Amino acid sequence: MLGGIIASSQNGILYFFAGLLLGVVVAVPIFVLGVLVAAQGQVLKATLDTAVHSSPFLTKEEMARVMGIK
Repeated sequence: MLGGIIASSQNGILYFFAGLLLGVVVAVPIFVLGVLVAAQGQVLKATLDTAVHSSPFLTKEEMARVMGIK
């Protein structure tokens, strides 16, 4: 996008919009990928929490330590 702004100062407004469009085309998929990765991390954390909470082999102190509470 910065390249589009620099090019538009020399060649016209068309380069500005081309740089803006290219910036959006690159930024939106990266943002969506970041949201998906964060959501997957939350799912994995919830799965671990369920497994730890339902385990009959762990004490309350061990459960808290595994889940990062203490």
